[in-house]
Parts: sequence; structure tokens; C-alpha cells
Amino acid sequence: MAKNTVLISSAANIIEDRVAAGTITPGMLVERDSSDQVQAHSTAGGIAEKLFAMEDFYQGNGLSTNYTTSSDRVPVLNAQPGDIVYAIADDTTGVAIAKGDFLESAGDGRLQQITATTTGAAEYPNSVIGVALESAINGSRFLVKII
Repeated sequence: MAKNTVLISSAANIIEDRVAAGTITPGMLVERDSSDQVQAHSTAGGIAEKLFAMEDFYQGNGLSTNYTTSSDRVPVLNAQPGDIVYAIADDTTGVAIAKGDFLESAGDGRLQQITATTTGAAEYPNSVIGVALESAINGSRFLVKII
């Protein structure tokens, strides 16, 4: 079932306002740059703050409206353990995400499953973002419980 918001459930609901440093799609995992702007998380399997770009509810825009310029203000969810977000699956590997898979950054703002060949989780325990609450493939949106 399609959702119309990134944040599905949260106890804390911590949202920050940042400036986009590049094109960002709501639901992407993002990272701060040296100018305190946000961009799509760029390191596959790397350490990540659990920051997700929200839809532009200030302007009444939905999930399909990207932030495209450096003047765009991005509401960013600082996700906490137990929060449920509507994230985006990796669209480059073609590897399906199954319900129950543990997830990490795919290096482009999307999430991918952690596999036995992935070294990120072993080297960087803070690279684990969450667990899939439903299956997904090829850039589709899916529910993720933050851990």
C-alpha cells in the first residue's frame, strides 16, 4: 500500500531544517556536508546518521517532488530507534530486499540489504540503518523500522 509521507510512526518526531546541497528525493537517507547542508548519503555501507529527507510539507509538496537546487530548504527527520519511515530501495544492484532484512546505505541515498559479502556492518556497526518491514526492489518505496 502506497503511503503519502516519509514519517509513518515516531515517538520523538525530531525534524531539522537544512539546505539541499544537491538533488534529493523525499525518503532518501541524507548526510550533512562541511557546510551543514544535506546531500544523499554517499558511502555504501558507511557510517550514517539516521537522517531522512521529508516531503516538503511547508509547500504542500508530496513524495514525488524532489529538492533540486541549493536554495531548497529540506525538512530532515532525525530518526530514532523504533521510528518507521517510508524509504527508497537501491535501484542499481537488482538485489531484492525481503521483509526482515537488515539495511544499510547503498551510497546514493537509497537503502540496500546487508549481505554476507558486505563488509560495512562488520567494520562499522553504526552503518546498520534498520530492518525492512516489507519487501522491495529497484527503487521502490518500502517501510523500514529504524534500529
